[in-house]
Amino acid sequence: TNKRAQFIGVTHTVTQLRNITQHNTAQEIMASIIWMSVYTFLWIEILLTACLALPVPRSYRSKICRFCTRWDLKQRLQMPLIFVAVALTFCLVDGYSELQYILEKKANHRLHIEDDLHAQIIHDHEREYRVERNLYLSGFALTLLLAIGRLTELMQETTEMGDELELREEKRLQEIISERPVSASASTHKSKRIQ
Repeated sequence: TNKRAQFIGVTHTVTQLRNITQHNTAQEIMASIIWMSVYTFLWIEILLTACLALPVPRSYRSKICRFCTRWDLKQRLQMPLIFVAVALTFCLVDGYSELQYILEKKANHRLHIEDDLHAQIIHDHEREYRVERNLYLSGFALTLLLAIGRLTELMQETTEMGDELELREEKRLQEIISERPVSASASTHKSKRIQ
């Protein structure tokens, strides 16, 4: 009878797990799609950050910046990036509130441990892991989005300063070149007077 009671307990736990996992499958599918898109966006951001951080010669970096400026990519991508930032912030807040809910529920389960709650506790552990993972994904994606924004601004400023420096150097060289013939002809006139 003791083995039979254990078997019934395990069967009951497995049945509860099955019922829990089959519950709200449409919501779980939608959540999976959302978090998979956050994960994909995070990888795109990682690749973009790696490309921005590569040591590229200034001439290539200037061409890239001029291309972005010519097509006005900053203005065109501003609204979609704001939408993505708001969505990631929403995901971050949602993950945090969900984690708080699970932790409160976990604390209540510790006070009232029963055999019927065993399946729910196992499910809550899995859910807590997923929520924490999603929280980290959205936080890291939001942080990288801000870092990419700052990297592109710095790249643009560096290119503009480099172009300005080149213009100043060209202007100074032209001034030096324009002064040389004058001083050379002035020295020729002085040498003729002396003779």
